Amino acid sequence: LDFTSSSLTKAFELSVGHFQMDNQCAQQTALPVLLSPTVPTSGPSAALGAAPPASRSGSGSGGDTQQAQKQPQQQQQQQQQRLPFLHVVLVKDVAAGDGAFKALDVLVQAMTVKLEERLLLRLLLFFGFGEEVGLLENAESTADWMREWKRTLAIVDDPTYDPLAVSEMVDGGSRLYFELLMFQPIILNGSFQTAHSALPDDLVQAKEALGVTLVSIGQSQLKIHALVLEHPFGTPGALWEAIATHYKQEVLRQGYRIVGSADFLGNPVGMFQNLSAGVRDFFYEPAQGLTRSPKDFAEGLKKGSSSLVKNFMHGLANSTSQITGTISHKLADITMDEEYQRDRERKRARPPRDALEGIGSGLLGMGKGIVGGITGVVTQPVKGAANHGVEGFFKGVGKGLVGVVAKPVAGIFDLVSEGSAGIRSTADLAGGVKERDRLPRNIAVNDVLGVYSQKEANGRDLLMLMNDCDPIERYVAHFALSDGRASVTSAGSAGSGRSGRGGSLQLIGLVTSERVIFVSERTSRGSN
Repeated sequence: LDFTSSSLTKAFELSVGHFQMDNQCAQQTALPVLLSPTVPTSGPSAALGAAPPASRSGSGSGGDTQQAQKQPQQQQQQQQQRLPFLHVVLVKDVAAGDGAFKALDVLVQAMTVKLEERLLLRLLLFFGFGEEVGLLENAESTADWMREWKRTLAIVDDPTYDPLAVSEMVDGGSRLYFELLMFQPIILNGSFQTAHSALPDDLVQAKEALGVTLVSIGQSQLKIHALVLEHPFGTPGALWEAIATHYKQEVLRQGYRIVGSADFLGNPVGMFQNLSAGVRDFFYEPAQGLTRSPKDFAEGLKKGSSSLVKNFMHGLANSTSQITGTISHKLADITMDEEYQRDRERKRARPPRDALEGIGSGLLGMGKGIVGGITGVVTQPVKGAANHGVEGFFKGVGKGLVGVVAKPVAGIFDLVSEGSAGIRSTADLAGGVKERDRLPRNIAVNDVLGVYSQKEANGRDLLMLMNDCDPIERYVAHFALSDGRASVTSAGSAGSGRSGRGGSLQLIGLVTSERVIFVSERTSRGSN
């Protein structure tokens, strides 16, 4: 944060170097990071905002000029990564009134948003949406919102529409004036992933209240154009309406990108973007090298060809993985076997890192599907009878008969899906899955949100690994046993650092809201 003042102007400057928002709801998830800056890639297919190649003019030795032109693309990427995630500049004219400003300039770097269904529904519940007492009201408000969405789309397509005209409908309130109001372009890379296992009752209510069908969306890119307003004058509400309308217009007009990125369609928009980026690099890199030397031309041809192959492999494997993955998940839903679905959800949280791991994971999934389908004919009726008597027995018979067909077929699609996902990871241009900066925080048993503690986060992480992420059992404390002594760390206690789980201690005691567990660090197995 910087502030400068002179006899004519006052300037406020805010810069945020890095910003990342982690998914705190799910311990094991394929989307651990909700929002983060987009990792730039090399070549013309990089995100907007990348610095152009350096060049020199004027008198100087040809060697120096050629050396400057050969600036490695890695340095350009590092320069892009050093740019602030958020940069805001506000300039005030001292001679003008309190509500008059010379300029407001807002710049946000390209960002990636990865949202999963459970987190979305949790956020809706946090803001009071989907509560049992107001399901009807929420459904009506959702319908009103959809109608308003369509109305806004019709309005913004009208060339005579002036968003600042809304200020005429606002009574009272102070007015603001800017010589220049500018919001720089934004590139938003987003994806959404639906849940493929049973949701808790509260999340089911929120989903029903939402009133729309949610589908998985692959990597979808929205390019939001700049908003430039010269001499805007109006109330804060009117200016906010103008800004909000601009972004509504940009998102709605690019709705085809979101629809075209659906997993069940194979993300054709993403595949087209991959192919176009590869073809662009195939011609761009050699052309850039040709302007320097024959050696650079050969190097550019090599880079361009490599980019074309990688983008083609990534696009094709991504589409194949998403289509086959959607089919296998739907088949798993048909089995109505919650344990089988949870096992698939856990596997989904660990995407393969390369083609070999993907094929191995696919073969394992296919084997589990075949074995589970065959054994389910016997185990499902037994489980049903043990839990729900005669009625459960007949339901189990139905689950077993369905599973004997659906599970093996789903396993075959898993083999194709996981193998394709491994090939996609091998050709991944963004460097793989971004990880959390830190473990999810622990919320004390009394639901008091305290200062983040790394020790409590480590203890909660250990508990979640042992109880299959059961939200009912809560972490209370853990202690490390070594040489006959115990070092106790409890929820709400002071201190920082990591637990003894990564040190030389042999035994860890874990206290939860339900039991006390002793965990052998060597075997990672616990007993009550």
